[in-house]
Amino acid sequence: MVTTRYQHKDTLFCRLFGSADRKGDALSLYNALAGTHYDDPAELEITTVEDTVYLGRKNDVSYLVGSDMLLVEHQSTHNPNMPLRGLHYLSALYAKLVVMRDLDVYGEDLLDLPTPRYVVLYFGTGNRPEVEEMKLSDSFASGPGALEVTATVLNCSKGMNRRIMESCKTLAEYARFVDIERANRKAGLKGREAVQATVEQCIEQGVLADYLTVHRTEVLDLLFTIEDEERAMRVHMQALEQKAIDKGLQKGMREGMREGLQKGKKEGVKEGLKEGLKEGLQKGKDEGRSSLAARLLELGVDESVVKQALEDTDQA
Repeated sequence: MVTTRYQHKDTLFCRLFGSADRKGDALSLYNALAGTHYDDPAELEITTVEDTVYLGRKNDVSYLVGSDMLLVEHQSTHNPNMPLRGLHYLSALYAKLVVMRDLDVYGEDLLDLPTPRYVVLYFGTGNRPEVEEMKLSDSFASGPGALEVTATVLNCSKGMNRRIMESCKTLAEYARFVDIERANRKAGLKGREAVQATVEQCIEQGVLADYLTVHRTEVLDLLFTIEDEERAMRVHMQALEQKAIDKGLQKGMREGMREGLQKGKKEGVKEGLKEGLKEGLQKGKDEGRSSLAARLLELGVDESVVKQALEDTDQA
């Protein structure tokens, strides 16, 4: 069995279209997206910047053929900020090119740079157009500026962009792989069970069968790793969210306490102060209730008012 070493942040898409040993599929994808008819894989150079990660995401694949450069990104969810990510990746690619070709960016001669094209392949379930363009300038706060990046988003859902799918068999099979996995999860399979079933079904149905048969163990390990990373990220985000909530409660208590005291002082009556304190305590829930009560007593608030406010908050 052929053993492939997977790098952190690799995906099956990157392995299929960004590996040096799969230049045939890379060229097929390039021809399908660029509308060209190159037939010699040696004419294509894979230029993916392996060590460039933007907000936790690595550039998927990029190619250089002749005087043209193609950046391809895989998306499972709609993201209107893809042009900003593209700007980051394209800048890294051009910086890499300057070093590789020993270009003099300070010289008097105009540099001959490859023409960029940026394509996003959308594999999500949202009701998106077959083809849409996203522009970086749409994000500019005060209108068009001195910079533009255009991302052409191609919907890879079933029945969409038939010409491209028919031109690149591996891309069409990859889209089918995504559909089968999604159907398994919808049917109730979870985690590793869903991944295992998807790989087995694809091999049986002839979907990426040659690749999955040879690299079965490595692909399963890869998909399991991605599954674990996504789960860990969800846990991390939940922890951050809870931390933010706790911080908000503390802030709410301070602000509510201040509002309550002001309200009580302004109305100058016991009932007004009680209601104000009730609002303040409710915002902060039970955080620091004991120390808060002690502080109120130090400020001279009547003990019966503090006690009643705490009881009212418990009952709310």
